[in-house]
Amino acid sequence: MSDNEQLNAIVNAVVEGEAEDAVAATQKALDAKVDPLVILNTGLMSGADEVGKRFERFEYFLPELMLAGRALIHADRLGFRSDRHGRGCADQIHH
Repeated sequence: MSDNEQLNAIVNAVVEGEAEDAVAATQKALDAKVDPLVILNTGLMSGADEVGKRFERFEYFLPELMLAGRALIHADRLGFRSDRHGRGCADQIHH
């Protein structure tokens, strides 16, 4: 599976509010050595952006927002460990 296919799977899982699928797709991307910042920005946040757009167009409502948020939270719990010291993306950005 290409990086783009993996990222699209993450986006789709977030948009659909499927927490288990978001975690699985995120873990697959991490295992395939996709850059954690790319996963975060191009996968998870793109999915969140799409959910926001659908909300603005009155296609999604509060339940869909909550499901998408749950998917994001669960995927983020993977920690995005990306270096040999066990620091995640947020640690690398801020240090």
